Amino acid sequence: MAITIDGMFFPSREIAAAHIKKIRDKYSIGESLNKNDSRFMVDLLRFHPDSKSKIGEGVDFFTVEIERVYKNKHFMIHRVDGSRIDFSYLACLHKKTVNSAFIKAARREISDEIISFKKGTLARQYFCPISAIELHSKNSHVDHLPPFFADILKGWLKKEDYKPETIVLLCIGTDTCFSSREIASSWQFYHLEHSNLRLISIKSHKENHARKNNLSRV
Repeated sequence: MAITIDGMFFPSREIAAAHIKKIRDKYSIGESLNKNDSRFMVDLLRFHPDSKSKIGEGVDFFTVEIERVYKNKHFMIHRVDGSRIDFSYLACLHKKTVNSAFIKAARREISDEIISFKKGTLARQYFCPISAIELHSKNSHVDHLPPFFADILKGWLKKEDYKPETIVLLCIGTDTCFSSREIASSWQFYHLEHSNLRLISIKSHKENHARKNNLSRV
């Protein structure tokens, strides 16, 4: 789907995303965007599903910062009242369904467990059990053996009698999490109790993912 941002026409949202990524990546961490890029970002913000709360009292300037958990670069809005908040440019380009936002939040809530498992496994495991590739922090991925993530999440929802659309989500910049810490704790404990994790190479993970997608088309 085409989109026009700050007078620039993009024939697809993917092309627009690539342009925005180039803007982000040309700046160092903490560096302010120039006048032209700032004007572009202000216009982009009108497409954000939560644009009013993101803009607040008004945008003063933008910087590029680093995300706390996954260490990804992202844009930070600095408001005229001195407050600041980050935002996802992808959220401006792609409207998320309730279900996809809920799944993202559920994954975010167990990120500490995933990071801890990865660190602990790397301390004693050096090779991928599928490809025999030597593993380190940058080429490895935490994977769910049966029961898979989706099955664990469905089991928890059934046990607690929850529906995704009834769980209030909290957006913190590019992060989405559960608003209720009680619900978050319930999910974290359930996942910890029922998950069967392993550490594999990113290459093996992508191959497994592609294989599952191919099978689903049969």
